[in-house]
Amino acid sequence: MKKQEVIIIGVGRFAEALISELSRFPRFTLIAIDSDIKKLAEISTRVDKTFVGDASNEQFLKEVGIKNADIFVVSIGDDIQSNLLTSSILKDNFHGIVIAKAVSKRHAEILKKIGVDLVIMSDTIAARRTAISILNPVLSLELSESDSIRLTELDGGVSILTMEALPIWENKMIKDLKIPRNVSIALIYRNKKVVIVNGLTKIEKGDRIALAGANEELSKMLKK
Repeated sequence: MKKQEVIIIGVGRFAEALISELSRFPRFTLIAIDSDIKKLAEISTRVDKTFVGDASNEQFLKEVGIKNADIFVVSIGDDIQSNLLTSSILKDNFHGIVIAKAVSKRHAEILKKIGVDLVIMSDTIAARRTAISILNPVLSLELSESDSIRLTELDGGVSILTMEALPIWENKMIKDLKIPRNVSIALIYRNKKVVIVNGLTKIEKGDRIALAGANEELSKMLKK
């Protein structure tokens, strides 16, 4: 199986947390880019390659051999202008998904206007969420739209997705819900208690539902 190539541009707390998450999975080739060689040295044992240079320089990015990368993560945080310029260069010249870290709401709005595929606010929790999005590309955009959605990846393209019950499910028994065969409701969280379910369990307004199933089918449900 061909490894996915992930380019992480800008090494700081966010990038270090992201690298820590993704380096546990052999299916990725991780490449870090930064203008500070000392920062790259600190994470060099956890990535496959490092490049020293200015990522806001279009010619530099074209020459380092990353044009076929699958995912770019722009985690430059101390220079908003470089963050925006790098993101713009990537969207204009490369085909991979571009994920960028924003340090403010206004910054995030500009990144979205540039066309960045996924904008993440800057903190360690956000780095873990970014890792989840990379691990589960089918779900990445849906996850980015809502803080009420939580995902736990299992093996074989299967995940447990926790979300608020859809309005059309309210006051219906589980056996009467129209959900894919390979997706099942595992638990209901109701009034800070866990409800063990069966086919006769009725969904109530305000329930949070834990669903287990294939990523592709979970994604289809989120898009409805």
